[in-house]
Amino acid sequence: MRTPKDRLYRVLVIGATPAGVAATNKLGEMGVPVTLIDADGNLDAKLSNPEWRLASGLTLNYALRPGLLRIFRNPRIRTLLPAAVHSLKHTPQGFSARVQVEPTYVDPDQCVLCGRCLDVCPAEGEDGARAIRFGGRRALPGRAAIDKRRQPLCQANCPLGVNAQGYVALTRAGRFAEAST
Repeated sequence: MRTPKDRLYRVLVIGATPAGVAATNKLGEMGVPVTLIDADGNLDAKLSNPEWRLASGLTLNYALRPGLLRIFRNPRIRTLLPAAVHSLKHTPQGFSARVQVEPTYVDPDQCVLCGRCLDVCPAEGEDGARAIRFGGRRALPGRAAIDKRRQPLCQANCPLGVNAQGYVALTRAGRFAEAST
């Protein structure tokens, strides 16, 4: 890198495919700050996809596990999972990306991957699926996620369409006039 214009200041890797994982690892080891973005919140489940099997029959989630662990332990590598890139623009200073990180509603510092949240969560959808997604102890980056994109079941089944969660929260706060509207 002869001129300052050729220098890499930061790199954005979109997609945790086998090539994306390898590039992220290599750049992170070289000391380049890297951000890895993927729409899937569990890379272990994503890389167990049958299309990414080695000739020996070994799945890539098993073969690349040490590399994935290095990604999560490297302070120069930032992971945004699950997230989506909404726009990518070229500017005179380089590239600019607009990224939206999907909220998981779980504090990663508090989650110890015990799975008790699955046992006590009463919320179920029409298909019987739980609102909590938990990939087990092998999940990477290793945290549960709560799916709040659907309408709450108490509101969906209410004949008046009342947001019961909002009503209870407002009455608890003593804002009775707002709760009744």
